Amino acid sequence: MQRIAGKRLQKLHVLQVSAIECFLAEDELVFAVTPNGKFLVNSTLQDLESRLDSADFSRVHKQAIVNLSKIVELEPILKGGATARLESVRPSKSAAAIRWRCARN
Repeated sequence: MQRIAGKRLQKLHVLQVSAIECFLAEDELVFAVTPNGKFLVNSTLQDLESRLDSADFSRVHKQAIVNLSKIVELEPILKGGATARLESVRPSKSAAAIRWRCARN
């Protein structure tokens, strides 16, 4: 998949998948997050996970799929795992600061 349609302000936009930093599920809606903002997409995270290239995107949480090339920093958390900071997503206590457990060897 190279492009996906996203809706913002009553307009449909064609988004390049490579420009999407993450997909977030919020209240049963799924959004594509880009440097230009959030866009509502008409897909479930499960559907997106099956269609996206697993070399580029990873399901890191039940509410998030992250573009691995957009991660700029991983900050360890006490309970194990890490918080990912993405290029343009500002950290917060919501799903914008995406957390996941790192695989242990």
